[in-house]
Amino acid sequence: MQEVFRLRRDNQRGDGEIARLLAAGLDRHPLADGQVLWNVRRIRKMLALPKYSGYQVFNRCAARTNHGRIKPIADWVWSREQAHPAIVLLEEWHETQLVTAQMRERQAPGWDRVNAAAAQRGMQLTTVRESDAHVLYEAAGRQFVLPRGELPAAVPTRSPRSWRRARDRPRTHARTHARTHARTHGRTCGRRGRAIVLPAVRLEGRWITRAGAHGVVVHGRTLRELQASARQALALRLGTPTAPPVQVHLQSAELDTLVEARLRYDTALRHAVQALRADGSSWSDIAQACHVRIADAQTALGQGPG
Repeated sequence: MQEVFRLRRDNQRGDGEIARLLAAGLDRHPLADGQVLWNVRRIRKMLALPKYSGYQVFNRCAARTNHGRIKPIADWVWSREQAHPAIVLLEEWHETQLVTAQMRERQAPGWDRVNAAAAQRGMQLTTVRESDAHVLYEAAGRQFVLPRGELPAAVPTRSPRSWRRARDRPRTHARTHARTHARTHGRTCGRRGRAIVLPAVRLEGRWITRAGAHGVVVHGRTLRELQASARQALALRLGTPTAPPVQVHLQSAELDTLVEARLRYDTALRHAVQALRADGSSWSDIAQACHVRIADAQTALGQGPG
């Protein structure tokens, strides 16, 4: 229990991150009898309960007038003395509440931007479910996931209507690029490889995904950070503990030019290897002539090493 408060107070860890850290060390952080796992709801409830300070609190919930919601801390009535032994000091408990409030304030601008974009289009935005890092929204019958916290200006707040228009447009270029990416890297992309391909661009120092058919808009300073956020968002979108593998389809004129150049090189290498092999050249001579490894020359001809 003390570790939960310390992770929030000293390290500003979110509910989900705290739950994952505790779940990874059940030998050091066992659950009480009858409890099966650490989860976001349990962590959030624990951090907000004043009883761990040892004091009894009254008038905490508005049972009659506000559907049982928690009142502001300033309206609570505290016992004069401790009612039971404290698990955390009262000062530490209050400090934890301040940290939690500051973290939630940092998350507000993202919601404001999304809500404003929906209001401009005459749509009502509702929250379907949420995790520590992402929120699943619904508007006009479509669901989409956005990260918590402040959204960079470059992150689009496109409406579900625009997603439908994008979905109905031809996808020839995207499919061609996915096949090209698969040939270049030697693996299958898209649903056939049980991986979800998300288009992304580089804007204002961040990688940002486009909504697409999966309704996931996330951002990251690195591709690793982007892919991790995308997988968490997809898990929330699908309502599953984990998500399928994610492959990012990076979009820019320069990257498209690079892919085309690689395809031209692969074609030229294959033709050169075919001609030299047909003339009886050894694999060693072919590799030296083409400035590649023997394995690369054999791969270009569609043969395995050996």
